[in-house]
Amino acid sequence: MHLTPYYAPADNHAGGGNQAPSFCPNCGHPVSPNDTFCQNCGYNLMAGNQGPAQSATPSRRQQQQQQQPATPQPPRRPRQPWTKKQKLQWGGIGLAVLIVLLLGVWGGHHYSRTATLDRAVKSIKTGKKMTPNFSSRSSALKLTNAKLLPLNHYYRKHSKALSTLKDQLLTRGSSHDGTLTYRQTGRHFLFDEFTIEVQQVRK
Repeated sequence: MHLTPYYAPADNHAGGGNQAPSFCPNCGHPVSPNDTFCQNCGYNLMAGNQGPAQSATPSRRQQQQQQQPATPQPPRRPRQPWTKKQKLQWGGIGLAVLIVLLLGVWGGHHYSRTATLDRAVKSIKTGKKMTPNFSSRSSALKLTNAKLLPLNHYYRKHSKALSTLKDQLLTRGSSHDGTLTYRQTGRHFLFDEFTIEVQQVRK
């Protein structure tokens, strides 16, 4: 499509008319005030008229942003290095937490049901320190190492029977004749305490 360029007179007046004609800002072709598009190039005359007015008038949001003063930001304080006292305090706290964790792991294993039974069976086999691993519900039966020695005498001669007893206490919780029962009888600090409960002592 070929567009014919037109040029407006320098004084923006027609040859003998009194009314000043309008011209297309894109190609210079004369246009009527009622025209919406240029008949020569198709330029949107309404957009050309509204553009400068819209850009010249700031929006209400822009006016509010310009009127609001900028909030001053407080200066950022530099981080102070730790003092020797603070280092010692936090070091002590970390060491205490580590010790508590290690004690918890050790105690959980040492006072576990299996580990406690291992120590009890070992005491039966050796005949030493048997009392802490045994208990009785009967107030008339006072357990002493001397009263528990018959267990040592019997199972020292029958090692296979001692191994069977250990399996029975660990799996069933009692011996086959019901004279010995392995169960929780209390607590040792934060951990469960297990003992072999005696109903009657072998002679």
